Amino acid sequence: MKETQYKLMIYPKIIINLDILSLLNVFCKTEVVKYFKIDIFIKHLLIVLLSSLSLTALAQEFSFQLFFADAIGNKDTITLGYDSIATDKIDSLFGEENIIKLSPKSGLDIRLSDEYFLRNYSQTTGTYHCKKQILKFNCRKSASTIAQTIDINTKNWPVTVTWDPSLFNDQCKDGSVFTSIHPGGWWDTGSKSNLHQQILANNGEVSFSSNCDRDKGYCYISKSDTIAVFWLAIGTKSILRTSIDDIKHKSAGVVVFPNPTSSQFTVQLEENLLTTISIHDIHGQELIEQTFENATTINVEHLLPGLYYYKLYNLKTAGRSGMFLKK
Repeated sequence: MKETQYKLMIYPKIIINLDILSLLNVFCKTEVVKYFKIDIFIKHLLIVLLSSLSLTALAQEFSFQLFFADAIGNKDTITLGYDSIATDKIDSLFGEENIIKLSPKSGLDIRLSDEYFLRNYSQTTGTYHCKKQILKFNCRKSASTIAQTIDINTKNWPVTVTWDPSLFNDQCKDGSVFTSIHPGGWWDTGSKSNLHQQILANNGEVSFSSNCDRDKGYCYISKSDTIAVFWLAIGTKSILRTSIDDIKHKSAGVVVFPNPTSSQFTVQLEENLLTTISIHDIHGQELIEQTFENATTINVEHLLPGLYYYKLYNLKTAGRSGMFLKK
C-alpha cells in the first residue's frame, strides 16, 4: 500500500513533463487504478484534465497587449512581454509563432519583427514576423532595458494604439515607452512621426502619424507596401534620460575610442573606479558584460556590422550610456 501511494504521488509530475498521452495509457492499467477501482468515466476525465495541462503554453513572467486601430477603423493586436529564459527569436514555449510567410492583413497589419534591423545593418531580410514576442529581460538588474521593433503596415493614418497603463506602475517598468525614435538615438535625433515618446504608465492611448515620408525615415519597403517602424521599450526611467549628450565620444569622466570600430574599442575613466560595462544591440539584448577598473578594451570583432550601445555602472556613472558603430 505504501508503494502504491508513492507511485500515485509522482505520476502527475511525470505525466506533465513527458508525453502525456502515451503515459496515460500506462497509468490507467496500473495497480493504482485497480486499487481505487477507478471506472472508465474517471479514466477519461483524468485524460481530459491532464491533457489540457500538457497543451498549455508556459506562462511568461510579464506580458501585455497593444490594441491598434487605423483612421478608418481597421484593427489589429500584438502581445509583448518578457521572461528571464526567453530569447530574441521565436519561442514556441511561450506560444510565439513565426508568420513571416503569411501575407499581411488587408487595411492594417501590425507585426513584431527583425526586418528593419537586418535590412539596414546586415543587408539581409528578416528572419521572423510574429504577433507575440516575449523578450529576455531581468527586471532585477539595475537600469536594464529591452526594446522591440513594431512594424505598421497601413495607408490609413493616423493610427491609434491603446494599452493598460496600470501594468507599468512599478520601478522595473515605469520608464517603458512607445516611440518613433530609434533606440540608438534616444531622445533628440528626431523622426518623421509626430510621436516623440509616450510613457506607458502615464496614459493608455496615443494617436500618431507615419514614421515614413516619401519612403524616407524609419521605414522599409516590402513588395509594394511601405512599412513604418516604431519601437516599444520596457525598462526603468533611466531610458527617458538618455540623449545625445550621453552619446558623445568624450563625456564627463569617460572616453571611448575608436568609434566607429571594426574589431575593438577602449573605455577609459578619469578615476580608478570598479565599473561594469554592458554592450547591447538596438533591441536592448545584452551581448557582452565586463567589469574593470580605470580602463578596458572590449573585443567586438564577432558582432555583425551595425549600431550598438553600451551602459556603464559605477558609483558615479550609474546608467550612463553611449553608442558605437561596428564597421
